[in-house]
Amino acid sequence: MNVEIIGLIISGLLALALTLYLVNIKKKTQLQKVFTINSFLSFYCCVLLLAQKYFCDNFDIDPIIFERFIYVFTCFSPVAVLFTGIIFANTKITFKKQYLLLFIIPVLSLILIWTNDWHHLLYVNYSTNMEETVYGGFFTIYNLYGYCLYAVRFILFTKIFY
Repeated sequence: MNVEIIGLIISGLLALALTLYLVNIKKKTQLQKVFTINSFLSFYCCVLLLAQKYFCDNFDIDPIIFERFIYVFTCFSPVAVLFTGIIFANTKITFKKQYLLLFIIPVLSLILIWTNDWHHLLYVNYSTNMEETVYGGFFTIYNLYGYCLYAVRFILFTKIFY
């Protein structure tokens, strides 16, 4: 068993334990609710990455099949983490219609990953080996969007502590 598998198992078990702990809290604060979403998404990702590794190595299944499901985590994690930062900075928030705009790129990305065979906007060639992967034109937009959300969350956290 290699280090990658061990890391995914440990991460998955920790995310599952945290998710179960948070789910069992009776009266959750907004921060606890968003942490529950974050921990579940992490658990979900670990399980799918383990499944991808196992089935692709042992049954010669195309890894892009798993990647389509892993993208749920990949697309919505930056938004969930941003909401964690917003709630952490403001203690409690009211969901505004403008927040729905944050979901445009993640939903579009999910549509694109499921239809990628027709247009190759996310991947021209997908491989679990990063050196063999050729990215499509939308992949840069998708990455920049995610990194921008992470940067905003970082700024929110630094304003709290400094």
